[in-house]
Amino acid sequence: MRNRGLMFPQNAWYVACTPDEIGGKPLDRTICGESMVFYRGPQQQVVALEDYCPHRGAPLSRGMVCEGNLICGYHGLEMGCDGKTIAMPGQRVRGFPAVRAFPVIEWPRAINSSGRWSSEWRSFRWGHMLKLASPKSGRPNGGLCVA
Repeated sequence: MRNRGLMFPQNAWYVACTPDEIGGKPLDRTICGESMVFYRGPQQQVVALEDYCPHRGAPLSRGMVCEGNLICGYHGLEMGCDGKTIAMPGQRVRGFPAVRAFPVIEWPRAINSSGRWSSEWRSFRWGHMLKLASPKSGRPNGGLCVA
């Protein structure tokens, strides 16, 4: 659900969570007024989707992850990494709209063991983030960073 009363830069990268927060269960976050769910896909890549089931509006974060797909805890709607519905017990799924998928980059060494931002992350933050946001990079102008 979008919070239309607040304004945030849309073409920017935001730190969403740390890699160890995304385990076997879906992780819910609200970033810039957007409800999102994070989980690991089939190849253990981080996936971020809108936290909304297109079937009955239940939060997808209350479901579970099975074989890299997110399953809604309400009626078992199975969502793919791209936000499209894959399956649902006892029903065809062609009519369900896709939920929004957010671009995510995982940067595992952002915080060092002392709890401080590492110098590697600082250089990534200012150098690489600018490259990621450029139209020539082929990446979206903004997204989420799991650091």
